[in-house]
Amino acid sequence: MRTQKLLIWVGVVLLLGLSASSIYAGSASLWTLDVNNNYVSGVGWDLGSNDWKARAFEYIDSSTGKLLWASDSAGAASLWTINPSTGAYISGLGWTLGGSWQASSYGELSASSGKLLWTPASGGQASLWTINPSTGAYVSGIGWVLGGDWKATSYQEISTSNGKLLWTPASGGQASLWTINPSTGAYLSGLGWTVGGDWQATGYVDHGDNTGSLLWTSLSAGAVSVWKVSSTTGGFISAVGWTLGNSWTGQSYERPSTVGGNKTLEAFSQEMLVVKKSGSGSGTVSSGTLVCDMMCSDLILPYIAGEKADLTVTPAVGSYFAGWQTIDGVPLENIYYANPGDTVLAIFERW
Repeated sequence: MRTQKLLIWVGVVLLLGLSASSIYAGSASLWTLDVNNNYVSGVGWDLGSNDWKARAFEYIDSSTGKLLWASDSAGAASLWTINPSTGAYISGLGWTLGGSWQASSYGELSASSGKLLWTPASGGQASLWTINPSTGAYVSGIGWVLGGDWKATSYQEISTSNGKLLWTPASGGQASLWTINPSTGAYLSGLGWTVGGDWQATGYVDHGDNTGSLLWTSLSAGAVSVWKVSSTTGGFISAVGWTLGNSWTGQSYERPSTVGGNKTLEAFSQEMLVVKKSGSGSGTVSSGTLVCDMMCSDLILPYIAGEKADLTVTPAVGSYFAGWQTIDGVPLENIYYANPGDTVLAIFERW
């Protein structure tokens, strides 16, 4: 029996109260969604200032997330490290660029590399900083000039040669997704959508299986819509949406590759241990030099007295890791003391 805990981090959407006349001004709410995009739980923050707005959220693991705040008037940004489950503040970093520049997106590639996207309030330009996530130190930057009132609202780096930069006009109704070279900033190709009204595209996530999620939000309606689209043609596939009213807008959306479980399990066994892959998805399970790839179903670990086995998983494109279980369906956490004859299941599911 699969528990709800295994589904809790399937989707994360960040919502923001914008209107100065709203009781939600300067507030942010982070929703956790299940595999069907139903609301599971939420945490929230209130800075008490309508000038500071939550612009992006990056899920790192079950105990760590990065919440980006931007000042409308000061050209400043603040990156909070928070606990995604409780919302508790852990630490923070800050930057001041000045002028009308606003931080609009943050993504963490590794413990030593993060990407901070800036765009001016009037639109027409964008600047992408590479920063050190530990110290906040600026490492390098690239920029673009598009003109008009187009604002860069989201950036995702897929590889060293493939980045996704999302633009939307301040007047709303359209979106343009650029594929760019992250090293040089060179434009490679683009996709576009027209939805009309005051809907603005505020986030895009490429899922690596020829699909992506495009986040639209309407300030006047207090509504949010996530489109599933083809990442190659831009074609519409399906959509889900929510209406909160009271000038709430959606700022970011993501589907973490680890759902309800750690990718690493420390297993202590009294004899040979068998690890089986299960679920509708696929992935790789490894322990040291032993690897069970996409074509393999079982990983057999030999017994070595006094030594533990560190099991690690890597979900395949289009799949996520749902957690570890015993053969009887009991969820496993960080450490597992196996009994003789036990089998461990690594659960992979498709999005």
